[in-house]
Amino acid sequence: MEKKNRNSRKLRRPASHAKESDEGHLIRSESVSEEEQVVAVGSRIDAKRIKYVEKDKMERKKVSGRRIRTLSAIRGTYVRSRKPVDKIRDVALDATIRSACIHCEPKTNPTCRLTIRKQDVREKIRIGKVSTPTVFVVDASGSMFTYERMESAKGAIFSMLIDSYQKRDKVGLVAFREHKAEVILPICNSLDWGIKCLKALGTGGPTPLSAGLQKGIELLLIEKRRNRESLPVLVLLSDGRANVPLTAEGTIEKELVNLTNQAWINKLHMIFIDVEKTVQTNKNNRFTRRFS
Repeated sequence: MEKKNRNSRKLRRPASHAKESDEGHLIRSESVSEEEQVVAVGSRIDAKRIKYVEKDKMERKKVSGRRIRTLSAIRGTYVRSRKPVDKIRDVALDATIRSACIHCEPKTNPTCRLTIRKQDVREKIRIGKVSTPTVFVVDASGSMFTYERMESAKGAIFSMLIDSYQKRDKVGLVAFREHKAEVILPICNSLDWGIKCLKALGTGGPTPLSAGLQKGIELLLIEKRRNRESLPVLVLLSDGRANVPLTAEGTIEKELVNLTNQAWINKLHMIFIDVEKTVQTNKNNRFTRRFS
């Protein structure tokens, strides 16, 4: 049985059916289909070690979620007070009285009557928590089949899916391979559906990394338009071996720079998990060296 399994693994390694251009990119050859290989979910990781945004400095009108601390305009825990910047929305009575007591001196106010002036008024600063709709962009190319990279990626995603469900975050799943990226799981709250799609995810073909990032950003921008108070997060799991540009004339590095700039402009948070294990291959990993 072991000999058969070893032979089958050798046959499963995806063959390269693309020509190399002058710039080193792979150009698609038509009428060629890569064999898809499905691997099991690997060992789980500690999802708490994944660093999301620690604190959001933007003040939000509505807060709902359990993930990231943020400033809240109305709801949340009262932590301290401040002078009103614009309109007074939530008066901090204790801080207002303390500020007014400073001017209540026997020399200037013999009756010791407390007088609250306009400059004494303070408002509350509240802290709440906001949800983070998360889109997992997974490299499902042929290179992920070797060295148990796909098993590691699935184990990491499985752990983060459980953590997102506990934090009441919406999740989505995008896979990219061959010459395109597709939405495996639209952004939703279903944990069972996410795990089912994750287990059925296969590998094979070249690595269109730019297409995967583009599809993930598009999903998060749609979700951000639905809920402007959320903090969208894109989690990329790949070995960084990008070899298929968006267009035949495009350059992979320029496309990646433009996509990351687009995410930064739209305030989308990005996390890159490198599933590369070997040191020798990691030296040639241009994406890891530039963006990790």
